[in-house]
Amino acid sequence: MDYQFIQKQVSDVIIECGIKSFPIDTFYLLRHYGYKIYTYDEIRYQNEQLYEVAIKYSADAFRYRGIVCYNSNQASGRIAFSLMHELGHHILGHNGEQQQNEVEANFFASNILAPRIAIYYAGCKNANDVHRLFKMTYEASEYAFEDFRRWRRFLVTHRLRFTPGELALYHHFYNKELDKFVWSIRECSKCGRPIYNDLFTHECCRCRQKKMTRRSKSFLCDDPVFGLFCDEQSQQNIRIAEYKWLYGDDY
Repeated sequence: MDYQFIQKQVSDVIIECGIKSFPIDTFYLLRHYGYKIYTYDEIRYQNEQLYEVAIKYSADAFRYRGIVCYNSNQASGRIAFSLMHELGHHILGHNGEQQQNEVEANFFASNILAPRIAIYYAGCKNANDVHRLFKMTYEASEYAFEDFRRWRRFLVTHRLRFTPGELALYHHFYNKELDKFVWSIRECSKCGRPIYNDLFTHECCRCRQKKMTRRSKSFLCDDPVFGLFCDEQSQQNIRIAEYKWLYGDDY
């Protein structure tokens, strides 16, 4: 298997489709290459004969001419891998049922769902990190992380020299304004500003800061001691209370 060739095909697909964030939209990629996508249940309803062929061929996904159908009852991570496996057959120009073709399609799917360079810059420490960040199944994440470790050892022994495909991906995901490799872009749930490289925060830094400021002001105004930091009337009330406490009601 020509690993560098497949990695180059992966980078070409990602760049051509304008993918800028992980996890990727596998349905968008298939549609980009002209495929219509159906679930097995939809195919069964429309064409019983094609359904029988598909389910006999694979319990996960099946590609026929301009159609890709898949088993929607599987887990989302498995569906994503199966769809990219079928895209791999298309991109790599496979014809016929050969074991080598299946191995190459699996390698393509693994690398497009979690490019090794993206695993590296995302700082994944183990397969569980790959699972959480790239939304792959545990089994696929374990394979991807083990392959990533081999990839990293290769870089060390070759003085961190990326292949042409990896170098193209690096420049594709590198953000000049942020001066870093960006592997995830999400929208803030409050203002819509982009959130970079964080899959678990729903609000951007500005919105979180505003929320903290509001909470801080609310705390200071409601508290009888810290209220002295509020308006002038509040400060006067604090002084009156202080004098009453020190000198009694006849101060």
